[in-house]
This record gives sequence, C-alpha cells and structure tokens, in this order.
Amino acid sequence: MEHIKNIIAENRSVFESDSLPQGHKRRFFRKIKKKVNSKDRLLNSQSKLFIYSMAAAVALAFIIVLPLFKYNRSKSIENAIGNSYVAILNERNAVILSMIGPLDPLDRELVLNTLDQLVQEAIPFEEQLPQNMDWEQKDILAQRYYCPKIEGMEKLKEYVSQLLVL
Repeated sequence: MEHIKNIIAENRSVFESDSLPQGHKRRFFRKIKKKVNSKDRLLNSQSKLFIYSMAAAVALAFIIVLPLFKYNRSKSIENAIGNSYVAILNERNAVILSMIGPLDPLDRELVLNTLDQLVQEAIPFEEQLPQNMDWEQKDILAQRYYCPKIEGMEKLKEYVSQLLVL
C-alpha cells in the first residue's frame, strides 16, 4: 500500500494533467441532489411511518389500559367511600361507648342495643349492591344508607349527654 502511495505522490502531475469533461461539475451536483432528495423522501416516508405506528401504539395502549385503570380507580373510590362511612360510624360508636360508663344498667343496655342496630350489618352494604352499578350511583345509595345512621348516632350521643347531665 505504501508503494502505491509513493507512486501517486511522485507522479501527481501525471494524474492531474487531464482536465475533466465539460459539464462534469453540473452532472456531479445533479446526481448528488437526486440522491439526497431520494434519501429525504425515503427518510420522510420512514419517519412518517414511524410516527404513525407510534401514534397507533399509543392509541392502542390507551384503548387497552384506560378501561383497566378506570375499573381499578372506580373500585378504589368505591371502597374508599364505603370505608369512610363505616369509619365514621365506628368512630362515633367508640365515642358513645366511652360515654356510657356512668349510666345506670337499664339506660346503658338501651344505648348498647341502639348502637348495635346502627352499626352492625349482617351483610355489608357494598356487597348488597350489583357489581355492574356505576360507582357514582353506589355513592348516592351509600349516602342514603349511611347518612341516616350517622345522624342517628349524633342523636344517640346527644341523648347519652342528656342522661349524663341528669
């Protein structure tokens, strides 16, 4: 390889003596421009194809994943709603139970029976609702079910407070 380089270096004038044919530069640049344009078109079509395929993949992911996310979200919201009402009932129950210590046995038994009716459920309310019901409808029904119980707990607490004053 070195030998060929030496020959070219020593005889450069022989290699560069011939002038290029007329219009060579113009033809050369035209060929380059065609190649660049064809590559740009190829890149454009490939990039468009890539963009379309990515958009289709994202849309497909939303179509598949979003309903699963909504289902899980609605289940967690539904559980949170039911658990919050039950937590309120249990909290009020604990307050009333702490208050009834000094009451006479008859009044204490009356308050305990009333508490039992307000708090105890043989089957939790959420399990009684149809599975295909919307969580918003379940929330409305839960409000209608639990709010009177919570109001009853408040009235029972007031009743116990009055009994303690007497």
